[in-house]
Amino acid sequence: MSFFIFDMKYSKPSLSIQDQLALLKARDLIVPDNQRAKRYLTFIGYYRLSVYFLPFQNNKDKFDSGTKFDNILNLYIFDRKLKLLVLDAIERIEIAAKAVISNYMSQKFQLTSKPLEDLLRSVVDCRNLCAHHERFWNSSSKHSISKKSTKLIANGFSENNRATYFQLYIIDTLMQKITTKSSFVDEESFNKYKPKSFEALMSGFQEYKD
Repeated sequence: MSFFIFDMKYSKPSLSIQDQLALLKARDLIVPDNQRAKRYLTFIGYYRLSVYFLPFQNNKDKFDSGTKFDNILNLYIFDRKLKLLVLDAIERIEIAAKAVISNYMSQKFQLTSKPLEDLLRSVVDCRNLCAHHERFWNSSSKHSISKKSTKLIANGFSENNRATYFQLYIIDTLMQKITTKSSFVDEESFNKYKPKSFEALMSGFQEYKD
């Protein structure tokens, strides 16, 4: 196995693992097990975990009362599992699209080439986020889908079609077309770490389905 070392320059001074842990505690994060927290900070990294701090911080650089290290860790694990599920689904969608993009797929989805291109471009955005280990949860697609394309796949949807919610809706809808036994985002190991906010986010799925 080979590793690539990049010449990356950071504007902030580097902190030791001990200093990182001390900083988290100074910001009112509850850390019941110091050694366990140090292990995760060592092998995941403070700055990779830091994007998962935000849901637990109403004030900058201060955690909400009662926030524990495991709250952050579980959100990170949830996002990692979500990305694996998304990548698995996208692989099936890409294979199906490549196999029949010019003929069968357009007829099966009853989409013209432009709306289909819109939806697949959004799927590619999801694939890139997941494949490069970026945060997928609460992310935003680079491309906005046209109103016409949005209406074809989710009639009546008037919210942000660049949000995670709609990207998952597109993937789920395409997966239902490709396979009759899709278990997308319905796996036990995934649900173990699923935050309550995800339940609320996904509760509107059925509203736009035919």
